[in-house]
Amino acid sequence: MGMKKWFWSVFFLYCVTAVAILLLGRTPDTALSVRDYFVLKANPVPFRTMCRYVSFLLARRDFYSFSLFISNVGGNLLLFLPMGFLLPVLFSEMRICGRCFAALALTVLSAELLQGFLRVGIPDADDLLLNLAGGRIGFLLSQKLNFCGRTVS
Repeated sequence: MGMKKWFWSVFFLYCVTAVAILLLGRTPDTALSVRDYFVLKANPVPFRTMCRYVSFLLARRDFYSFSLFISNVGGNLLLFLPMGFLLPVLFSEMRICGRCFAALALTVLSAELLQGFLRVGIPDADDLLLNLAGGRIGFLLSQKLNFCGRTVS
């Protein structure tokens, strides 16, 4: 298998896994209308959720609060890191940071909104920020490893 096919296979598996993590395997909360779901559950305030996790961690200082913090922050950082890495490797147009970031932002925002519309997750500004940070780290890794400058064949 050539490198390009390998990267496309990894990208496909990543996309399927990301959709499964973000949307599948969760029971929709149909008790609320979509409008009420967004009003009552969404967090549009940046850093609100992260501050709650930090406060919880500092108040309890136990393994549970630490693992909750790490899984939320780390999971959201790692979720879009592969996309930030693979987009510039597979698409030459995405080797420009602004274009890759715009594609990541559109994808992450769409995922957050879709979770809300389907009522299977909490649309959260912090998730958006952490997902974008993870995507940016992936982009920087692809540059550092010199994947952005090569043509994958």
